[in-house]
Amino acid sequence: LDKLDPSKTIIAFSKSDQLPVSKRPIFWKRLKGLKGSLVPSFLNSENKALYLSSQTGEGMEELKQTFHKKSDFFVGDIFLSSSRQVEALEKVNRLLLQAEKLLKEQASPELTAFELQSALYVLYELLGKEYNEEVIEEIFKEFCLGK
Repeated sequence: LDKLDPSKTIIAFSKSDQLPVSKRPIFWKRLKGLKGSLVPSFLNSENKALYLSSQTGEGMEELKQTFHKKSDFFVGDIFLSSSRQVEALEKVNRLLLQAEKLLKEQASPELTAFELQSALYVLYELLGKEYNEEVIEEIFKEFCLGK
């Protein structure tokens, strides 16, 4: 835990609805005062703790804003949790740009459809969705792919 970058670390406590607001500074002070290997050094940094509650929704907006400030993986309002996701979206972008280029060049519709289908496949993978060939065939049936 000590190897974590404090500038990229978020300290969050869940179930905040069970800890009264008046007791939070005492809780935080005690936690920072603990000695031993279980207490990472980044607790002593300027990091502020976030208190979260799934019951009340407390802290959720602040958590989103903190992710946005600390993360290298934000695209607009979308948070990406890994470089794999960034790479997948970059691939989708390349495929869509290629499809746009083919459309402008009035290339074969089959070639354009192939680029779009490939982009859709990457998006399905990224979302963890099952790639349903029947749905894809319905979308692209007018292009007669593979004939």
